[in-house]
Amino acid sequence: MSLLSRFFYKRPPDGLLEFIDRIYVFDSCFCTEVLPHGMYPVYLNGILTELHEEHAESQFLAINFRDGDKRSQLADILHEYDIPVIDYPRHFEGCPVLPLSLIHHFLRVCEHWLSTGNSQNIVLLHCERGGWPSLAFLLSCFLIFKKLHSAEHRTLDIVHREAPKGFLQLFSALNPMPSQLRYMQYVARRNISPEWPPMERALSLDCLILRAIPNFDSDNGCRPLIRIFGRNLLGKNASMTDMIFSMPKKKSLRHYRQEDCDVIKIDIQCPVQGDVVMECVHLDLDPEKEVMMFRIMFNTAFIRSNVLMLNSDDVDILWGSKDRYPRNFRAEVLFCEIGGISPPRAPTVTLNGDMKGGLPIEAFSAVQELFNDVEWMESGDNAAFWLLKEFSANSLQDKFQKLILSDMKELSKFQAKVGLQMPLMSPLDSDEEKYSAASDSGYSVDYEKVQHGGNSSDSENIDRALTTEDSESIAPPPPPQAPKPPGTVPPPPPSSKISNAPAPPPVLGRGRAATGSAKGRGIGLALQSNPPKKASLKPLHWVKVTRAMQGSLWADAQNQGNQARAPDIDMSELETLFSTAVATNASVKGGTKRGSAISKPEIVHLVDMRRANNCEIMLTKIKMPLPDMISAILALDTSVLDNDQVENLIKFCPTNEEIEMLKNYNGNKEMLGKCEQFFLELMKVPRVESKLRVFAFRIAFSTQADELRTNLTTINDATKEVKESLKLRQIMQTILTLGNALNQGTARGSAVGFRLDSLLKLSDTRARNNKMTLMHYLCKLLAEKLPELLDFDKDLIHLEAASKIQLKLLAEEMQAINKGLEKVEQELAASVNDGAISVGFRKALTSFLDSAEAVVRSLISLYSEVGRNADSLAQYFGEDPARCPFEQVTSILVIFVNMFKKSRDENARTVEAEKKKMEKEKASMSTIKGSE
Repeated sequence: MSLLSRFFYKRPPDGLLEFIDRIYVFDSCFCTEVLPHGMYPVYLNGILTELHEEHAESQFLAINFRDGDKRSQLADILHEYDIPVIDYPRHFEGCPVLPLSLIHHFLRVCEHWLSTGNSQNIVLLHCERGGWPSLAFLLSCFLIFKKLHSAEHRTLDIVHREAPKGFLQLFSALNPMPSQLRYMQYVARRNISPEWPPMERALSLDCLILRAIPNFDSDNGCRPLIRIFGRNLLGKNASMTDMIFSMPKKKSLRHYRQEDCDVIKIDIQCPVQGDVVMECVHLDLDPEKEVMMFRIMFNTAFIRSNVLMLNSDDVDILWGSKDRYPRNFRAEVLFCEIGGISPPRAPTVTLNGDMKGGLPIEAFSAVQELFNDVEWMESGDNAAFWLLKEFSANSLQDKFQKLILSDMKELSKFQAKVGLQMPLMSPLDSDEEKYSAASDSGYSVDYEKVQHGGNSSDSENIDRALTTEDSESIAPPPPPQAPKPPGTVPPPPPSSKISNAPAPPPVLGRGRAATGSAKGRGIGLALQSNPPKKASLKPLHWVKVTRAMQGSLWADAQNQGNQARAPDIDMSELETLFSTAVATNASVKGGTKRGSAISKPEIVHLVDMRRANNCEIMLTKIKMPLPDMISAILALDTSVLDNDQVENLIKFCPTNEEIEMLKNYNGNKEMLGKCEQFFLELMKVPRVESKLRVFAFRIAFSTQADELRTNLTTINDATKEVKESLKLRQIMQTILTLGNALNQGTARGSAVGFRLDSLLKLSDTRARNNKMTLMHYLCKLLAEKLPELLDFDKDLIHLEAASKIQLKLLAEEMQAINKGLEKVEQELAASVNDGAISVGFRKALTSFLDSAEAVVRSLISLYSEVGRNADSLAQYFGEDPARCPFEQVTSILVIFVNMFKKSRDENARTVEAEKKKMEKEKASMSTIKGSE
């Protein structure tokens, strides 16, 4: 206090304590006992009388922190002295920290009141019993707000020193200082932000992760229960605060022990906005016995990277309970955008074969290949749905053939292998199944020859078969075959010719032959016992029309009959020209070879053939034995498998249906295909897909973290360069002087600054001769007066790179890293019960997690710093970060720098041209004078 101020200093009346100039606190706020009812008015009247006598020219404002909603006795007494009273609550949902809006209101009211009335107005602070923690907090906020103190923790300690020792513990069971310090840091940002408080974000509080288990019971563990208080965004009145989330009190509430696990993850999925209080309570075996573990209060406006990481010093805990928390204890509150809450998935709607949601229609393209010859014996929606998928798959046949042909070399090997296997029958098939397959195949061939106009001998044979059957009575169709018992080998896939096109609709001849008497069936069987060999033709990849639209040429052709009949096709010529392979005599007549082929054991395929082929192609690109590949996955060995290979392995993890199919297979597993063998190896590892995803994150983590760190560092460097560039500062001052000179005598003149986007208007302002802009003139002026400023762009080497970075994308990358680490922790916790197979995996994952957590902590710290620097860059130019974000500031500066350089270079070329012109004129003048 200066000598002059001490001379004019007025001692406050008895009963008041002066914390700041003209801010008094009633000393009753420091009493542990309540004054008797009759003594309280006497106490207040004595203070107020003396106060009016000593400050007769002052006006007074009283701020009271009251208990409940009823009118306080203080307000009734002060009303008699014409002193207005503003009441504030003592706490917010049990926490002695007021919402940010009330803090803002308190600061504005106090600042406004003290700045009016010729600086003689006085603020009186009063609290009812239990209100001291909130009063001390708001008083500390005001000291930070007025920049009388800068260190938040020290400021709060200074205020609490005025109260008796242990006074805070008397009124608050938990230490409220961590939450109070967090809000004081919010207030400290008010000094660098023109608009405060910032807009509150609506977020979804995703989950709470506790690392290192606190000790709250005899088993060195805890049974946490979470409650959240805040605005009910889903209610009718979103401005009212209430308990918006609470875990149910159940005896089955999970109990965590330090020896069992070191991570607790509690899913919440609760929308929050504004001020939020989260309580974590330890629930004992008795549901009515609760122990507060910790409390957190925060505001969503200041959640930068959708994560809030806190240690034991950053949460409100019981006094003297610090030893209950391990040294490495950390609470992580993870958020996501409010749109990230997935609504319940609607039932999948099928329309014209397209799946709305769920799997794409391409996933069903293999249905026809596997079940082409199966007759659907059930009626109803299921049969219609199956047929609809079958027809839709045919229309995409060409697309999938192109997809499979992406690797022609590998595909040819599989086609050759499959071609040898398809004609074979399983040794487990019964005679009846062989007969059924042979009869179906035979009639398919005959019918195709009839449709394509085969040779006369074939047609005559078919006519004889039909004529013979006509003489017999038509018997009812045979009953469907009983389903095969589980564990039997499924029938072999159909031939490639049938799979290339759908089965044609049956005609009368085929239908009657298939449903005839025993005699008719015997003739048909004899007819097909030695069918002529038909060459395999190359397919025409067209899009087939299954139903002729009325009025189209296909419908007219059916109606006109023979009038629009197409010419007969010479099948022998067609086979000669368009056959896929020329059959040798040995392959046609070699009965011995066929017999030897039948005797070979068949490779059994349980998985969808198309998926199996794609899986085998993928495995050929990895080129290592399956056990070695599994070992590399469990060791997280990045030198053996790269990210693309791991992603492909994830795509071909067995589904639940495939796992059940392989488990129920009782045959010789050595006869299974490569895909099935691969699935069996993967099934030996618990949660193999989850482990593969962790492996993929492990591979990509270092690159992702390095890129994020590089972008964050670039923003920091660019911000530092702009703010520390003296040349840019001088150029901005020159532009201000230039603009005031042009706007002199107008409403735009006498400016103390200008908006940042005004820099872009320098090139729009042209001289009267339209040969020069104001930017050209600025460069000309600087070249004449301050030439050292012309290369100011060399000070801003990171500006252009920073202008291409979006803070929103950086936040998403930060959230993706946090989510990835969460999955890593989940899998690490789950792998404890895997047994010996995951020992190496846990060791490798633990080592990675330790290093990754340190990286993420540093990234979050760097991101927070970047957020502050990005806001300060806009404030450096007098802009509001909410209206002129970092991306806009950097883009404007980059455009200005480029325009400045362009104008500078154009001026240099103009000066050089004028110089050459003058030299040329001078030379011509010298020539003229010499000639005279």
